[in-house]
Amino acid sequence: MSSCKSFGLLLFFILIFQHSLAEVRLPALFSDHMVLQHEMDVPVWGWANSGEKVIVKIGDSVAETIANSEGKWKVRMGPLKAGGPYEMVISGNNTIRIRDILVGEVWVCSGQSNMAMEVRSCMNAEEVISAANFPEIRHFQVKRTKASYPMEAVSPVTDRATFWLNTWEICDPSTVGHFSGSAYFFALDLYKKRNIPVGIIHASWGGTTAEAWTPRDTLLNDRMLKDILEEWPVYNNDEEWLALEYEKFVQKVEEARLEGRDDPLYFNQPSVLYNGIIAPIIPFGIRGVLWYQGESNAYRAYQYRDLFPAMITQWRKKWAQGDFPFLFVQLANYHFEPQVFPELREAQSMALSLPHTAMAVAIDIGDSADIHPRNKQEVGRRLSLAAQKIAYGEDIVFSGPLFKKMLIDDSKCWLLFNHVGDGMMAKEGGELRGFTISGTNREFVEAEARIDGDQIIVWNEQIDQPVAVRYAWANHPVECNLYNMAGEKPYLPASPFRTDNWPGITSGREFVSELTAKYSDISQLHDSAKYALTGAIVDKLQSMEPFSFTDNIVNGCKWTYQKKYRGNPFIARHYWPTANLLYRGIRHTDFQINYDLYRDEFILLYTDSDSKKYLILSKEYLESFSYTDSVSHLEHLYEYFKIPGTNSKELYEKVYDGKTSFLVRPMCVISDDPSGSFPGEYIRSYEYFIQVDGNYKRISSKKTLLNALNRNVPEVKKFIRKSRLKINSKHPDNIVTVLKYFDEIS
Repeated sequence: MSSCKSFGLLLFFILIFQHSLAEVRLPALFSDHMVLQHEMDVPVWGWANSGEKVIVKIGDSVAETIANSEGKWKVRMGPLKAGGPYEMVISGNNTIRIRDILVGEVWVCSGQSNMAMEVRSCMNAEEVISAANFPEIRHFQVKRTKASYPMEAVSPVTDRATFWLNTWEICDPSTVGHFSGSAYFFALDLYKKRNIPVGIIHASWGGTTAEAWTPRDTLLNDRMLKDILEEWPVYNNDEEWLALEYEKFVQKVEEARLEGRDDPLYFNQPSVLYNGIIAPIIPFGIRGVLWYQGESNAYRAYQYRDLFPAMITQWRKKWAQGDFPFLFVQLANYHFEPQVFPELREAQSMALSLPHTAMAVAIDIGDSADIHPRNKQEVGRRLSLAAQKIAYGEDIVFSGPLFKKMLIDDSKCWLLFNHVGDGMMAKEGGELRGFTISGTNREFVEAEARIDGDQIIVWNEQIDQPVAVRYAWANHPVECNLYNMAGEKPYLPASPFRTDNWPGITSGREFVSELTAKYSDISQLHDSAKYALTGAIVDKLQSMEPFSFTDNIVNGCKWTYQKKYRGNPFIARHYWPTANLLYRGIRHTDFQINYDLYRDEFILLYTDSDSKKYLILSKEYLESFSYTDSVSHLEHLYEYFKIPGTNSKELYEKVYDGKTSFLVRPMCVISDDPSGSFPGEYIRSYEYFIQVDGNYKRISSKKTLLNALNRNVPEVKKFIRKSRLKINSKHPDNIVTVLKYFDEIS
C-alpha cells in the first residue's frame, strides 16, 4: 500500500474517532427498560463534545445544559409521576432515544455472597421462577470490577456468556433466575404492597469485606480506620479459603512485576469495589440501599463498629441525596468456630444509631450447615417491612424486639425492649430459651426467663448477684425463641444482644485497629488473637522518640505501655476516644486521649506525618475532658479537681448535674494472683460523692445519702421505699434516681 493511501486511511479513522468523541453518550444505567425514581428531581448525566449543547426530554420535563471543558454534562429531570412507560430523548450533535422507561422505586442492593445469591439457588426456586411474571420489576446487575480510582462508568461487558450484566432486565421466568434473591423478594413484596414499579440495581461480590466497598478518603481521614490501608493483607488470614486466595494473588503480583506490568488489584483490597462498582452508579436517583454483608468482617467485629457506620455515612455523602434509607440484614445463624458472629451482629446493630437505618434480623432463618441460607423470601419480606416504615413512613411494627435497658433487683434482671409490637412471646409456646446470665466472675450459665408485660425477667437460682445477661449469643444459637407479636401470633424475632461490654474474641487483635481494642484482657482472647498484645505493639510504642512543640496543649513527656498485668487500667477500655479538653483554661476539640487510672496519667495520642506519638499531659493544667462512648453512645464528662476534705486533686466523672450533682471517682489497683499463675490483675473500684448546696459528701449507703441531703428527708425515705431502691455501691444508678427526685421537690 502506498504511503499516500496509508495516510488517507489513517486520516479517515482519525475523523471517525473525532466524530465519535463528539457524540452524546450516556452511562449504561440510562438504557431501555430502566426504572427512574419518582417524587425526585433525578439526575441524568453523560458525555459530549466540550461546549456542546445537550437537551433532555422525558414526559413533560425538559432540561438543557452545555458540556463542560472535560466533556461532561448533567441535568435534573422531574419530579416524574410513577408509572410509564416513558421515552427519554437526549439531543446534541446526535440523538439518543431510551424506550420503555418506568418510574417508581429504585433500590441499590449490595454486599457479599448472601446478597449475590441468585433466585435459582433460593428455597422453592422452580416454583418461584415459573411464577415470576412481573414486568414492572426490573433488575440491573453491575459488572463486578476492581479499580484503583473511582470510575465514571461501569466496566464494559466483553464476555458473551454474561450478556445480561450492565443492562436493565424485565422480570419474567427467563430472566429472574439470575436476579439477586434477597433483592428480588424485597422488590416483589414492595411491588405487591405499593403497586408501583420497582427497579433493583444489584451491586454485590461474594466473600468481600466492608472496607473494599468504602471510599479511600473515608479510610484515610478517619483516625480509627486509616490503618486498614496498610494492614489489609493480614486480614486474609482470617479464614483458610481467604488465605489461599491471597496466596494466588501474591503469585499474580510477582508475575506482573517480572513482566513489567502494573500490580493487579485484589478483590478485598480497600476501596477497590467502591471504585469499580458503586462510584459508577453515583448519583443515579435512588430511594435507598439494601445491604447484606458482614461475614468477611466477622473476625474484626470491634473494627466494624466504626467501619460500617463510616461506610454508610460516606455513601450518603457521595450520593448527595441526604440521609437516604439504609436497610441491612443482621447475620443469620450458622454453626462454626470460633464464636465471632455474635460480636459482628452486635456491631451491625450499633449502626442503628445512624438516622434512617433499620435492621432485618435473621437469627431464626439460617442454616447450621450452610453460610448461605436459602430462605431469602423471608429476608426480602423483613427488609420490605423496614422500608415501609423507614422509607415510606407507614405506622407498622417493622423490627423484632431490640434490647433497651437492664435493671437489677436483688437476684433478678429486668430487661426492657424497643419494638415489642402487641407484646412478646416464646414462639410455639413453652418457656423462653436462649438466655444466659453471669455474676461477677463473668462466667455465663443458662438462665430462666419469663415475660412480665413488656419486660423480661431473667435469673438463675445459683447466682445471688447477677451483673450481665446475654441472649442468643452464639454463631448458631439452637434455642432462641423470643418474638414480638402481631395480634396473638409471633411476628418478628428478637435480635441477639448482651448487657455487658466485656472483651470478646475479636477485641484484642492488633490488626483490628491499633486504636480500637488492643489493651483488652489477654486472658479472654481466642488463642489465635493473643499475639496482638505482644511484641508488635510494645516495639511500636517503645521505639518512639520524645518530642515537643510550642502548642500549650502539649507540655508532657513520652508515654509507653507494657502489657504486664491482666486486664487494663484505662478509663476508656477499648479505644482512644476523640475528646474535648479544657486545658490551661483553653478549650480544645478533637484530641484522642485516654487515662491510665493506675498510674494517674493523662495521655494524648498525637499523629504526625510519620507516626503516632503518645504524650503524658501535665495534670496541673487539666480541668476537664468529655467524650461520647462509641458502644453505649453516652456522653462522659470528667473533671479533675480537689474535693474539700480530700487530700489531692483527683479525676471524677460527673454522672448527674442538676441542682445537686453526682460524682464517681474511678480507681484502679493491682491485685496479686495467689496461685502465681499471673503476675497480677488490674482491679477497678469506685467512690461516690454527691454535691448539695456546694458541699460534697461521700456516699456509701442509704444513711450517708440521707445525711448528706440535709432536708426533705422523710419524703426521700418514702420515695426510696416506694420505688424499692437499694442504695449501695452496687446500685449507683439508684443514687441518681434519688437526686433527681430530690431536685424536683427542693
